[in-house]
Amino acid sequence: MLGFFGLLNCKNRRLAWSGPKGQGLQEGGGDMEEREFRRIEEMMGGMMGRFRAELGQELTQLRSEIVEEFRHQIGVQREDFQHKLNLVVEGQQMLAEKLEETRSELKVDIGKIDQRVTAVAADLAAHRRDTEAHRKG
Repeated sequence: MLGFFGLLNCKNRRLAWSGPKGQGLQEGGGDMEEREFRRIEEMMGGMMGRFRAELGQELTQLRSEIVEEFRHQIGVQREDFQHKLNLVVEGQQMLAEKLEETRSELKVDIGKIDQRVTAVAADLAAHRRDTEAHRKG
């Protein structure tokens, strides 16, 4: 029986492998029986089947790795977004506290100003009474 690189019969043409130095296939090779040609087809079919199976497994594994990496990246992005959101929330809380503190300080300051205005108004009223008393008197 001839090996794979022996003689090939393609479309009723006899082709022969010219050797390892690489002349390629040449016409006029020896006889090849149908069973030998079928054997080569079976070998090639088996090789292609194994190749497809291996390729399918590698593609499935690659897909799994891509999905895993995608999930990892989504997790990293989620953590980064959550961190930034926490900073915004913390900033808002600080602003709310500062606003409340300023509001309390303003209430105290307004209360002091109200007391002063009331005191000036009382002094002014007393001064008017004095002035009017001097005019009448």
